[in-house]
Amino acid sequence: MSTNLDVTKFRNGDKIRQAQSDEEWEEAGFDKKPAWCYYNLENDTGGTDIVKRGIMYNSFAVNDKRGLAPVGWHIPTEGEWNNLQFEVEIQGPGIASLFSNNLWTGTKGEFNSLGMNISPDGWRDVGCGGLDRDVTFWAKKVSDEGTPTVGFHLEEESIGKMDYGSTTWIMGHYVRCVKD
Repeated sequence: MSTNLDVTKFRNGDKIRQAQSDEEWEEAGFDKKPAWCYYNLENDTGGTDIVKRGIMYNSFAVNDKRGLAPVGWHIPTEGEWNNLQFEVEIQGPGIASLFSNNLWTGTKGEFNSLGMNISPDGWRDVGCGGLDRDVTFWAKKVSDEGTPTVGFHLEEESIGKMDYGSTTWIMGHYVRCVKD
């Protein structure tokens, strides 16, 4: 996909709960319920502004049996993300080939030549962070040890980096799907 997944219903039509506040996000996690949210940016007046660059999901939404990915698509595994990294960093044009032409600053290389259009859309913990510096995506869970993620980060004076981690329900990340 060339954009972040932006669905509010599972494949079967069931609605996914929107968490509009930090409290609602935490409640969904403690209740082990699927949830989604937009990036909430704190503003100068003490409130929040919504940044709509797609939807972030918790791990319960990503791993729900009702299916988050549209028909004909699937959430990539960590192995599929590894293959992408190998192709762009070792065999191909470099990581900048995945980055959108805008928003990433200080990067070098041929932007977006592969059309993935990855932009630094941030992530969610109890609050949101990382906007305009990095972005994280979910990978499909294949074991009982947390849910894997892949992150793209802006590195000072470089083309950026891609790394892997494992996290819990409290985090919110974006989803990119792979065609079946």
